[in-house]
Amino acid sequence: MFLLSSNRLCFIVFVETVYYIVLGGSKLAKTKAAANQGDFDDPRGLYSRSSEVRFSSPIDMDEIVFAARREPVAKRVVVDVAFDVMAKGFKVEEEAEKPNPEWSRQVSLVLDELDTKAKLRELLLFERLYGWAALGLSYMDYAADPSKPVQDPKRIISLTVFSDHNCSVQSSDVEKDTESERAGLPNLYTVNKIGTKQKKIHYTRMIHYASRLMGHPWRGVPVLEALYSDLTAYRNAREAIVHTIKTHAAGFADVTLKGKKSQRQLDKFETDNNLSALDARSHFLHGSDSKVEWIGAKGKALDPEPYANISLESLSCGSRIPVSHLRGATAGTLAGSEVNDREYWSGIAMQQSLLERVIWDLIDRLMDVGQIDRVVDYNLVWPSGFELSDQTVSEIELRDAQTLKLKLEWMTVNEVRDEQGLDQLPDGAGQVVPGLLRLSGQSEQQQEAGWRQKLGSFFRRKKEDE
Repeated sequence: MFLLSSNRLCFIVFVETVYYIVLGGSKLAKTKAAANQGDFDDPRGLYSRSSEVRFSSPIDMDEIVFAARREPVAKRVVVDVAFDVMAKGFKVEEEAEKPNPEWSRQVSLVLDELDTKAKLRELLLFERLYGWAALGLSYMDYAADPSKPVQDPKRIISLTVFSDHNCSVQSSDVEKDTESERAGLPNLYTVNKIGTKQKKIHYTRMIHYASRLMGHPWRGVPVLEALYSDLTAYRNAREAIVHTIKTHAAGFADVTLKGKKSQRQLDKFETDNNLSALDARSHFLHGSDSKVEWIGAKGKALDPEPYANISLESLSCGSRIPVSHLRGATAGTLAGSEVNDREYWSGIAMQQSLLERVIWDLIDRLMDVGQIDRVVDYNLVWPSGFELSDQTVSEIELRDAQTLKLKLEWMTVNEVRDEQGLDQLPDGAGQVVPGLLRLSGQSEQQQEAGWRQKLGSFFRRKKEDE
């Protein structure tokens, strides 16, 4: 579209530019979309089929995978979360009256030999990407092949992660017996063709993981499925803003023909000089009596950022990741950062709790084959991902100290010490209420002298006893 000699047309183009930014629709996008098939190499968005850009339209897995590879926010939600969940690993501790620390070290050694931390990270990544994943266990056992149930296992040799990228489940391999506790679940997993053969793995050699089941017995919902419309809108908004800056803020050719020219003369000049081959908004052609002004709300150009932020805030809601974390670190931004960190790491803690079932299953199987000594009960301990700043810690300690001081106005010293899990003071020294002593008229020097006398007599008797 050319900007011709009319203020009204200029205003129409400005409105269209805003529409382009907010809704991802423009004549340029629609023109390019008409010739595009929306294949794997060109996902929906600015340059895909216009019918695909609409919200809530069906999407296929290729588009989700492409987004995780090319869209920064999608990568943050899928890949970075998986890395953060396993960033500090976990400890396995025996739950007993006197837990054996050697057992924990044994578990850690066996899990390290199997490279469990890296495999669990990979498992979580593919589960978030595809909606499901399975941890395959390579057994040393007496079964004829992996398609048979595990038989008299001796050892777990290695771990392998399976999902849609390297595995599938055929409908004939799903449990059809509605009375079975495995009804609808896979009995066999089909590994992608290796050479000319298909390899199948029995479910007893798999630990299936799908944390977002919604209507399907074993295939969960990919995390990007609920976010995909907003990912599209956000990508369109960024592309539109760049396009607008390039064509308007960066300037364009303003071609003026001397004297008043008719529309036919302007069109002929444009055709003769092949101006139509330039970008649709890269120049402005008009006669000498034309004037162009960009007029927005209250006489100012419209700021597109709030419209783009709508999608970013929606992505934050759907992913449970604060906007500040989706944007990335910004130097000098301190206000509310700890609140955002707490919110983010609480979401990570939730993902860790969902993953625990897989880890428990793996440890139980390692105990079954004798690689780990059997214990009655054990627990997983995840290090905290969020740490308070020194300033916040100091403020908390100050408030706690002020609270204890206030309690001493009506509680005895020993009562306050009991709340803190501390032993009582000897010789009845803690049976006083400091607040009542002040009310009795004793000076601080008299109170201090009384305390020193009682503590001195206690230490003298202790020394005599020794």
